[in-house]
Amino acid sequence: MELPDIKFSLREIETASVMMAVNAIALVVLAIATFKSEYIFGGYFENFLEYSGVLNKGWMIHHNGLFLHEIQLLFLVTFCFEMVLIISKYTRKWKL
Repeated sequence: MELPDIKFSLREIETASVMMAVNAIALVVLAIATFKSEYIFGGYFENFLEYSGVLNKGWMIHHNGLFLHEIQLLFLVTFCFEMVLIISKYTRKWKL
């Protein structure tokens, strides 16, 4: 029985793992640094929806917890998407 042709080294695995962890930490730090701007942008967007008639007036005041939850979901989705891109970047050369 012949083993499949696997082309990657332990050094590549170590390097890719370290770079993925560093990138994940950098993404979290970036999210912490930009949280206020995301909150402000989200607030302006919600106000725009209120004044355009899509949402009822005062929606933001009564649904502030939901608004914060939207920002958290947005962060999780973008974080997962960015991690998939980072993982695919560092494992691109591997032949499994």
